[in-house]
Parts: sequence; C-alpha cells; structure tokens
Amino acid sequence: MMGSLQLAKKEFGLAVDYLEKAVEAAPGFASAVIELSSARHQMGSSMIAASGLRFFLDANPWNAQVWQAVANLLFEIGELEEGQNAAQKSVEFDPFYDDTRLAINSLIAGNPRDAEDLFRKILKGDGNHIHALVGLASLSVPSQQLLCNFSGYLQFDDYAGHNGILKQPDIISVGCWAHVRRKFINAKKALQKPFVDPPILV
Repeated sequence: MMGSLQLAKKEFGLAVDYLEKAVEAAPGFASAVIELSSARHQMGSSMIAASGLRFFLDANPWNAQVWQAVANLLFEIGELEEGQNAAQKSVEFDPFYDDTRLAINSLIAGNPRDAEDLFRKILKGDGNHIHALVGLASLSVPSQQLLCNFSGYLQFDDYAGHNGILKQPDIISVGCWAHVRRKFINAKKALQKPFVDPPILV
C-alpha cells in the first residue's frame, strides 16, 4: 500500500524501499512485483526491473498479468521482438483467452458491440483484466462516430479497432514517425554495427 502511494507520488526511491519489503514478505504478490519493476524502471534501472519480473515468472510462469508487465517494459526500452513474445505469453496464459480472442476478432471484423459485450463479460470475472479494460476504453468513443464528418489526413496507431476508419472515403491514413524510428532501431540491432540515431523530424 505504501509502495503504491509512493509510486503514484513519483517518489520512486521510497516506492522501491516499500515494495522490496512487500515482495520479500510475499514473493507471490504479483501486483507488488509489477509496481517494484515500474519504480525501478522509472529510476533508470530497466534491466534490474526486467530481471525482477523474469525471476517472478520463473516461479509463476502462468501469470498473464506479469507477462504483460514484461511486454510493456520491453516495448518501452525498444526490445520489440522480445516484447511481442511476452505479450503473446500474456494472452496465452489469460484465463479468458477464448473470450479475449473473440473480442479482438470482433473489433477487427468491425463489430464493436460484440466486442464490448465480450469485454464486459471478461470484466465480470476479472475486474482488472488489462485487455478488456483497454478494449473497453478504446470503445468509449467509437472512432467512426467521432470522425463521421472529418475529411483529410489522419495519423493514428496500428490498433486494429481503428481499421474501420480507413473505410471512410475522405480519410487518408498517414504514418507515424515514432513507428518509423523503431524500424531504424530494429535495423541497427540487426546490423550489429555502429549506427548514428536518426534525427527526429518535426
């Protein structure tokens, strides 16, 4: 509790102190492990943060919530392929896997009402289910309604729930420089040669 409060206040050093004690007292307390990892990452110790999560997963390999935390951390530090693998594990170990897949497929197929019903069903079983919470949040103001009279260029992320927008004849999708930059970072890692970071275009 105190660790969570300190984390919310951005007092990361104090949060680490409290959360380390919580994890020591209850090593299987996933929420404390995730918050400890977050506090360490915010302090610049991303590798230690990732190690703590992986250590937890060695003892609890089926914990979807911690796999998702690993994925989020890896995405933030640019380890995209490893992050995707961890995100896949999060989905595989999800006790609501079938409903989650159905909801995502409903979004892709352009059936947001079916997706919403499935996300709400999942949340009745697990009120903190990350995929259902994110899915519902994305549906709170349907993009098609919000942009029904819009025409022109539109930049958005690659979230499948936005695919229906591209069906509108007056909207032209444009790319995202942050995603383009990630491609350069991945190429740099693949080459394993010295590389100058690309300039950020404004």
